[in-house]
Amino acid sequence: SSDLDIDLGDMNFNFSGRPKLGIKIQDTKDENGVKVIDVHENSPAANAGVHINDVIISINDSAIKTTDEARQQLGKAEEKSSYDLKLLRNGNEMKIKVSFPKKLKTADL
Repeated sequence: SSDLDIDLGDMNFNFSGRPKLGIKIQDTKDENGVKVIDVHENSPAANAGVHINDVIISINDSAIKTTDEARQQLGKAEEKSSYDLKLLRNGNEMKIKVSFPKKLKTADL
């Protein structure tokens, strides 16, 4: 048996406690946003209506040109319960709000 005891009951949260949008993104050739190449089922992004091939051009009103910038913006907004995404779908600009289920703190007293 292994010594690692990791509870994967709440898959929406990674180890920093930051909720994940549930998407995989890729740089675009012209560095004008990041392309969504995968959307995880039942993730906050999927529930908000993000689609594969959408190009995210801003997060919380900050322009996004590369995947690194997207990660930075999401990191800055760690305490937020939602993110405002601006994206291009088939050449049309759309705004989508991705909200996270509230993570409730527990304590044994």
